[in-house]
Amino acid sequence: MTSRFSLCAAGIVALGTLAACSNGDFIYGKALGDLASFTGITTGLEEVDPNTAEIAVTPADAEPPLVVGFEAIRVAIPFAGASGPSKTYVSPDNVVIAMNGPFVTRATGIGADLNGGYLPAGSPWFGNLAAAADEGASSDRVLEYWELGRLTRAKFRCDLSTSPRADGGQVIEEYCKRYFEPEEFTNRYWTRADGSVECSLQQFHPQLSQLQFFATEQQALTLNLTEQGC
Repeated sequence: MTSRFSLCAAGIVALGTLAACSNGDFIYGKALGDLASFTGITTGLEEVDPNTAEIAVTPADAEPPLVVGFEAIRVAIPFAGASGPSKTYVSPDNVVIAMNGPFVTRATGIGADLNGGYLPAGSPWFGNLAAAADEGASSDRVLEYWELGRLTRAKFRCDLSTSPRADGGQVIEEYCKRYFEPEEFTNRYWTRADGSVECSLQQFHPQLSQLQFFATEQQALTLNLTEQGC
């Protein structure tokens, strides 16, 4: 298991002041920053019509912050309100992440952006993810992201599979293959015995590492989901 010190040190070495660890402490509000120079990915987001990128967020009851990671970075992004069926989290430096239940639907302001991630309203993913995985369910998924100033819409066919966790939960894999293209990815969800999602790894851009979502700050400080899971 990666130690708190090594995790923080890795983030600081990688991104300097953008890292989310400081002397082993968890930082609230400071987000992932503009990662374009670090990742080498440029999306032409500066060319996007700001009206297209505007987010309509309505007031809602207070929620805990979203605990999220990208590679060695770990942050807690404050809750801002509701946007349709999604809960939206916005950092002081304008990183925006929206979640529909346990699924990421938007991730902007981090250099390479997911403008929208969509599952059909009737998808079995929304009813009971664990039960859908037990049945080997399939669903379409659409990802929209900005690339060179244009909105790219990619449609995937996704299949669920599952394996048991020692605590009675499941590790659910969502394998997605793009229609008519070689592009593919696998999202992973760690569920508790009651079927709720504890942690997840989710794709938000085809050329970047996945976002990591944690239930607690302690998990974020001690775990790298790509290495040892949740």
